[in-house]
Amino acid sequence: MLAPGNIEAVVSLGGLADEAWKAWLKTSDGEAYKTLAYQHITHPTWPESSAHDNATRAANTKIMLTKWNAALAALAPGLQHPDVPTTLVPYGDAFKPTELFDIIAKDLPAGLPAWMRGDTPWAVRQGADAATKRRTITITIPDGVIP
Repeated sequence: MLAPGNIEAVVSLGGLADEAWKAWLKTSDGEAYKTLAYQHITHPTWPESSAHDNATRAANTKIMLTKWNAALAALAPGLQHPDVPTTLVPYGDAFKPTELFDIIAKDLPAGLPAWMRGDTPWAVRQGADAATKRRTITITIPDGVIP
């Protein structure tokens, strides 16, 4: 998939993806891709995972989308063969309903239950500090799923 000429830009979503991309570029396989246009953006789950109230979530969403707009603007000139030619339209301060949709099943691991693809929260990070929260997730299965 990442054969020369097939990919014109790379976007990493979140810090771990950024670290992985940078580490891979240091390998013999990654060496040939150091010239690809690249931007690291905030993971789309950050506004919700970092906020405990609606005002903070809205403020964090605005921060995230501002950064996304800057990254997309930086990448746009390097896209010579877009899948669909279109003008870049920046995000506003919040997502529009038309910008939110469920992830299609083929983009998720095989066998993932449908309830995990919806917009009802089912996983919560727990812990007294950031390190514990990073590795402790409580999953709640919706009523009616388990007989």
